[in-house]
Amino acid sequence: MLRIFRVCVLLFSLPIVSMAQFVRIAGEAEIPIPENWYLATDTLSFPIQLVYQNDSAEILLFRSILATEDIITNHDQLKGSVDLVIEDAIQTLPEGQLHTSTGFYDVYRAGFVLEFSSIDSASGALIEHRLKGVIYRHPDGHQILFTIWGKCAQADYANLREAFTFVQDGFVYRGEYEKDVFGTPSKSMSYWPIILVTIAIAGLLLLRSKRQKKSDNPKRHTLAD
Repeated sequence: MLRIFRVCVLLFSLPIVSMAQFVRIAGEAEIPIPENWYLATDTLSFPIQLVYQNDSAEILLFRSILATEDIITNHDQLKGSVDLVIEDAIQTLPEGQLHTSTGFYDVYRAGFVLEFSSIDSASGALIEHRLKGVIYRHPDGHQILFTIWGKCAQADYANLREAFTFVQDGFVYRGEYEKDVFGTPSKSMSYWPIILVTIAIAGLLLLRSKRQKKSDNPKRHTLAD
């Protein structure tokens, strides 16, 4: 009886996992799409946008390249780069405020998770963000940075944070990569803040494009389209 009870608890504690679908992006990465989320971009190439129900939240997935001479080569550089992202990207957003900052290192990959808030300059609404960056080192010498960025209104964050985490943690890179993410560049300079600012601008443009397309054609794109 106790064993049956434990199985039931496990099943009911993973509703997002059981209802998720997986899609492959650009032939090299996969992400899960939870229930009540739909694919809002026209093609399965970067950047990708997932939208929740009535457009109340979104998850953006970007792919960036760190050139061979600019790759992150150790834990200190990783931490320093993330600190620069916080200072030069997050804290320059309208009322940008960092809540949590966590780094990780799995030998074959490394990265960070940032939770922060800002104000939507258009509506004045408070927005909560959960951003995860994952780095792999390609056999050719450069590093690939995948950025998975979830955001929604503050009032909805408690309910949607689990979906953000599920998509971010469920992301898988299927391309070629080295066993150790860190390498040895010819110089040590990080362009992460520039990359993150570029990603932020691209995200805003993608959102505006989607809203314009929706006003012209209200059809939603789903995996079956």
